[in-house]
Amino acid sequence: MAIIHDGNTNILPIAFVVIKGETREAWSIFLTYLRKQITPQPYILVISNKYNSIDSTLNTEGNGWQAPAAFQAFCAQHVAANFMKHFKNQDLKKVLVNTTCLKSCTEFTHYCDWIRAKNQAIVNWLDEMARLHKAQYTDEDRRFGNTTKNISKCINAIMKAMRYPPISSLVKSTYF
Repeated sequence: MAIIHDGNTNILPIAFVVIKGETREAWSIFLTYLRKQITPQPYILVISNKYNSIDSTLNTEGNGWQAPAAFQAFCAQHVAANFMKHFKNQDLKKVLVNTTCLKSCTEFTHYCDWIRAKNQAIVNWLDEMARLHKAQYTDEDRRFGNTTKNISKCINAIMKAMRYPPISSLVKSTYF
């Protein structure tokens, strides 16, 4: 599902697809259609999970999802959840989430150095992601304060009750 957060802070679903599973092929079809038919304008920001199928599709050359036409950021909450799978440190997770929200390179560097002093393996893990995908200060205000994809979770919560009925009911429920 693709969600927009407009200038009036409205949260609106703009496209969705029903698939058997989140595969690279399914993401490729969805994101290609989305870019060509729904969001052809420049400077689109995509906040997503760090799934290989999404990431590789967004980074495929020539599909319209690369800078400067579009920008990608990883959801801070999903980065934190992945962090907990690897390191299981609740205190450092809080620091990590707060660090992603910083709007200053100086502050970001300070906290990364602080985390590095605590555990170099964490910094190595974080360095696997491009800095652009981690920190709000690098995005040149493209996120408009959003560091997570929680707006899509709002829509997902509404749609969750419609998970198993016929497709026609699912489509109809999106209009209400």
